[in-house]
Amino acid sequence: MSYTQQIASLYSRGRQWAHSTPAFHGAGAEAIFAITGGIVLIEHIIEYCDTAMTNATQTFILIGATPLDSGTIVINGGGLGGLVASPMDPTGIIAKVDSALATSSPSILGYTGNIAGILSGPGVNIIVTFGGVAMNAADRYSLHVAYRKIHPNALIA
Repeated sequence: MSYTQQIASLYSRGRQWAHSTPAFHGAGAEAIFAITGGIVLIEHIIEYCDTAMTNATQTFILIGATPLDSGTIVINGGGLGGLVASPMDPTGIIAKVDSALATSSPSILGYTGNIAGILSGPGVNIIVTFGGVAMNAADRYSLHVAYRKIHPNALIA
């Protein structure tokens, strides 16, 4: 293996981040990211209030058909810069921790459940369902996903 290939191999094993563009989202399910190219280990999923959210919109996150939370927390509780970390719970039982300006990830409850990450392969979407009260048209929300590539061609985008 050449030096360039070794550097590329080391880089592909490090933590990668996928960031969505801050945007308004209507009520219902929306595929924010798609997994392509190979298997990934998703370590963190973080929701961010890019603006002070006006409405108490609830979110529920799925990787394909696998739930990551019970979807019972509103995302506007922390105000501008509010964060909500997914508990990464594939049973869909653990509730998210309230939105705050600082939080643990995947959340204290996720760590308590010994959830270190979720494995997923190509052809799977990361879906956010926006429910309860719809977002205000001026509100902006973004999703941030930390992952490691198991296959060198894997990508979340």
